[in-house]
Amino acid sequence: MKFTNLEVRNVKNQNRNNVIIGIFFVILGLAILLWGSIKEDSAYEQALDMNTIIENSNDQEEQPTYINVQSKPYLFAVSNDTTDAYYIVSDDKYMYIAYLSKDTFNKLNVDSIESTPVRLQGVTKSITSDIKSLALDTINEYRNEDNQIAASDFASYFGTIYLDTVNADTMPALQLIIGFIFILVGLLMTIIYLIKGIRFNLALKSLSTKEISLLDNEMNSKESFFYERAKLYLTPNYCINLDGTFKAIKYSDIIWMYSITQRVNFIKTSNSIMIATLTKKYNIASLDTLTRASKEIYEEIYKTILSKNDTMLVGYSKSSIKKYKEITKENA
Repeated sequence: MKFTNLEVRNVKNQNRNNVIIGIFFVILGLAILLWGSIKEDSAYEQALDMNTIIENSNDQEEQPTYINVQSKPYLFAVSNDTTDAYYIVSDDKYMYIAYLSKDTFNKLNVDSIESTPVRLQGVTKSITSDIKSLALDTINEYRNEDNQIAASDFASYFGTIYLDTVNADTMPALQLIIGFIFILVGLLMTIIYLIKGIRFNLALKSLSTKEISLLDNEMNSKESFFYERAKLYLTPNYCINLDGTFKAIKYSDIIWMYSITQRVNFIKTSNSIMIATLTKKYNIASLDTLTRASKEIYEEIYKTILSKNDTMLVGYSKSSIKKYKEITKENA
């Protein structure tokens, strides 16, 4: 037997729909990243080689480019706190400055590099004065005094840009951020509502046909009222929570009830009601305290439950805690 109550069916549908929306967000985020990756690959396919960019005096930064390396890289400067470093590399004609990771260096530092060139891809970056000075010192160390490269002639040998293969992502940062946000939000939604849906369905399956019929009639009664914001039914005989799971609590089973207030930076942000029976405690009717409507709904729920059982302990105090322990111990 299944529930005929509309709100129970709505909760099941909402959980399922939110899982679908979460999966859609994940797919959309992946699609955005894939689109960016395809654009990035296309940018490198259409890129000019490093020498052409230098000869055209089009020394702009962040341009996709490449070098067909035909010599082992020569280290001349190391970055702090990383194994990435600056190297001098060359193709079959010219020398260039390249910023490489340790892994990329290892791929190029092989004897077969001269006969089998390796395409080195990255983006252009402006050569700073420090890099220029270190590169000149390294090159001139192996030249005689009559053949030294002057600082004014540096651009004739290396241009004004170097190849950065470490920070070579040409995908726009905004596109990356949006893609990852969609994936993160989608994953969170999928996980949260999948768990909620499983818990809710398991709670329904644990009920017998007789219990389903009884609770269905209670919720469909004209005397019952459903609080949408709290996902809570107050029926003639039961308090039925639909928030995250399905739990029916008979008013006569309530031994203790008190309010719980959540605070952020000493400011009240939400209230909820803790209901204790002989065997368990239930946190229900979690509502914000920022709006007047939520406060009124909370007070109405609290007073209604209170009116259904005049023997329950009310409020959080040392005497209530002691009395509750005594009652549960006596009935253990």
